[in-house]
Amino acid sequence: MEERTRAQEARVEKVGRLLVEVGASEYLTAALRQEEERLRGLRQRLAEARRKLPVPGAKLAVERVAEVVRDVAVLANTDPLEARRALGEAIEPVVMMPTADGYDVEVTLKNTTAAPISEGGRVLVNQDCGGRI
Repeated sequence: MEERTRAQEARVEKVGRLLVEVGASEYLTAALRQEEERLRGLRQRLAEARRKLPVPGAKLAVERVAEVVRDVAVLANTDPLEARRALGEAIEPVVMMPTADGYDVEVTLKNTTAAPISEGGRVLVNQDCGGRI
């Protein structure tokens, strides 16, 4: 469904470019409206399909993170590029800031399995700019 939607987006873009290059005509205007209507329908079906997917609960555990890091460390000895790819799926780019003692490192995990609080998800720290809630 996503592939069909992307293909339809490309068709809308193509007809839109033709309208700009060639100039407005009844035929091109009607073609653009028709392609946009098809795209709107595909996007609606895609949104409906996504809503039907189950939302996973929070599955991020310290033990699992440690296991992934160990696996990546072992993989790095045999296939560094594959280790880099695997690590890139689990964390955001690492930020390293030089200090007098070496480096401060900031690592942010990608949490793609979090569930909204309204659906049973949990938060570890609940605070805003005014402090703890």
